[in-house]
Amino acid sequence: MSVPIAYFAAVARDYWPANPTMPDGLEVTIRIGLALGAGVLAVAAWNWIKGASYPWAARIRAYVQDSAWDQTLQDVDDYHRQTELVLVDGRRYAGTIRYAGREDHKAEPWIYLIYPEIYDDGSFRKARGTHGILVHRDQIDRIRVLNPPDWAEASASPTTTT
Repeated sequence: MSVPIAYFAAVARDYWPANPTMPDGLEVTIRIGLALGAGVLAVAAWNWIKGASYPWAARIRAYVQDSAWDQTLQDVDDYHRQTELVLVDGRRYAGTIRYAGREDHKAEPWIYLIYPEIYDDGSFRKARGTHGILVHRDQIDRIRVLNPPDWAEASASPTTTT
């Protein structure tokens, strides 16, 4: 932002009437005024973008506001990728994320994992008697997002049911 401000201050200095040298205080005042004006315009533009319903505005909002958490979970949802959750206590679950609370919506950071598989004795086994599990982000140590070939390799071990 300092380059445009310096440029406009130089233009104002060159066109200063009656005196080829502009007083230093006036040049500083012009620079501060230009910076404040640019800031006000940026705030107004951002407030308009936040409320706009255009697809490009949504992309700008996502690019600026999303955290790594939101970006990862959006990628998982967009491409229907299998996910492995490693919890801080060492438990591991694999499955499909059905819902995840987004930080930019001020939602609680919960993940609902459907068709879960539980890692036990070196392999994943289907969790019986449940459609899904609900895990809070504070319980998660790592999220592993798997591409389809990786998921096939990870699930290639014998699956047992209990």
